[in-house]
Amino acid sequence: MLSDVSFRLKRLQVLEKAKADAASIDAEWAQLLDDFPENVPLYLNRYDSLHEAGSSDEATTILVRIAPYAEDDSYFLARLVDVRCREGNFAEALDRALRVCFAPVEQSTWPVNHVWEALGTANKEEKLAQVFRSRVEEGARPTPRALARFTEWTVDQERPGGFLRVLRQTRLHHVTRDTLSLMQAVERSSWRSEFSLGDVFATLNKHRYPRLVVKLWNRMCDRGPDGDSEEWAQAGRAMVNLGQKAKARELFRDWRKRRGLKMWSLANYLECLPRFRKEGLHEVIGTCRDALAQLPHDHCARYLTVMQAEASGLIGDKEGLLKVWQERRPYFGGELRSDEYFRTEYKYLIYDIPDLVDALQRDDRKMYLKILWRLRFKRLWNQGRRAMVRNVLAWVVRLAVLWWVIANVSGVFPR
Repeated sequence: MLSDVSFRLKRLQVLEKAKADAASIDAEWAQLLDDFPENVPLYLNRYDSLHEAGSSDEATTILVRIAPYAEDDSYFLARLVDVRCREGNFAEALDRALRVCFAPVEQSTWPVNHVWEALGTANKEEKLAQVFRSRVEEGARPTPRALARFTEWTVDQERPGGFLRVLRQTRLHHVTRDTLSLMQAVERSSWRSEFSLGDVFATLNKHRYPRLVVKLWNRMCDRGPDGDSEEWAQAGRAMVNLGQKAKARELFRDWRKRRGLKMWSLANYLECLPRFRKEGLHEVIGTCRDALAQLPHDHCARYLTVMQAEASGLIGDKEGLLKVWQERRPYFGGELRSDEYFRTEYKYLIYDIPDLVDALQRDDRKMYLKILWRLRFKRLWNQGRRAMVRNVLAWVVRLAVLWWVIANVSGVFPR
């Protein structure tokens, strides 16, 4: 087994976790590194082991030994940024961090995240952001995660106290202004056509800048079915968040022509489809059926399954309802996992659909119709509509009070 690097590495890691004799472990590590002096991942594992044990000087020595073979390795450079920050050599740390952010290939998001965290801990994050922006404006191509991480930093600079909501996504707000300025540099670059802004859009959506996402999509990314699917999905998510359901439906309608699609994007599509017309219900059923059959299942698989079952029930397709139940039985009932997506106002369906199927299988027509009409009522009078009615009533009351005050002040009412 001496030539099996993976086995020897895992053996040492197990011994370390078991708190075995430190001297013997150190001797085995030394022998392993001597046997494979050019194995960069092996040296990085040893660095991490020593760093976690608090042996920073020995960990630094390990990085120095492997440096001649790892100058272009992003994982090595990210750890070297840590070392240079601890030494106070921030100029070299910044240089190595920028090499990570502008690496030709990005195998993982970890190196970029690590260098930003390391320089942030050293209070040098702003300097990194300034130089990063300058290089992008000069035409250098960053990694997708680096551009998204810079966007996160920009959004985090939002001043305390917030900003007037109606103006927050206009150029009057410094975050929006800075983001648009950076995107103009990206748009002018030679690498724009090969670059995905999906991570940037995801960051903006997460921090409630959907209008900005839609604007950038319309200006830079709308290239039809051949465009990037992550950009497309995040643009649709932004439209849904803005309440632009007609535009979102138009965008999502041709989802079957796209490559690399993820199931979560279709959960947003379902929010745009009306459930009180046959056309909408048929589209829900077809979308869920095809997505569950063709796409890798993710945290939205249960949601799509339950939505298909509900639509089959609402449209009166008893055979379709039973087929969904038989094919996707594990998705019904039970508690939702913490990593699963399911809109709060529709969670009742996880338990009501099994009751509906049970009544159908027992041929209990009275109970079946009772549950079905209950589902229709809940769909009509859901949490979103209740909130909308409350808002309308609140505005009616405000306007009535305002009219009463104006009428009194202007002397419309007789004394």
